[in-house]
Amino acid sequence: MCIRDRPLVVLAGAASGPARGLGSAAVVGLAMILLSLTVPTAYHLGDVTWPLFLTATSAVLGWLSARPLRLTLGWAWSSYARALNLAEQVRRHQAELAGALRNLDLAYHQLQRTNSELGRARTAADEARRLKAEFATRISHELRTPLNLVIGFNQMMLLAPHAYGGEPLPSSYRSDVVASYRNARLLSDLIDDVLE
Repeated sequence: MCIRDRPLVVLAGAASGPARGLGSAAVVGLAMILLSLTVPTAYHLGDVTWPLFLTATSAVLGWLSARPLRLTLGWAWSSYARALNLAEQVRRHQAELAGALRNLDLAYHQLQRTNSELGRARTAADEARRLKAEFATRISHELRTPLNLVIGFNQMMLLAPHAYGGEPLPSSYRSDVVASYRNARLLSDLIDDVLE
């Protein structure tokens, strides 16, 4: 083997990796040894050992120099797998978040509807209170005034007969006045209950 062929052997060993480089060095070395034994003028033993040494050395150096690359590639691959896993988790969380946002949006619209209905109910209640107060004022004025007048006259006829000339009421009138008084009081109590 001439000196110009040695870099080719070194490059082949470095490029192919440690196992293949050592294997190719062993094959080339055995071929050269066999050739030097069968054809004495082809190669000298010094010509065989030097390429074998260079091939083995280049294979070991190639393995050592490729180790950081293999570690880097392994780290990159595991980082890529982790990134894929994280991306899938992010997609799942985004889907969950989108679902939660839809539910929140529905709840918000339902809350707005409920608030609107509550506002209408409050307005109706205020109107009912106003109408009740107006009704109470009218009832008080239109019914209570004459009713109190009837109750007052009936009481005076029953309890103070002397106000009408000092003579007691005849019994036929007395029972009518008592019934009128009792019914007027009952009607007054009913009006009070309605107003309350």
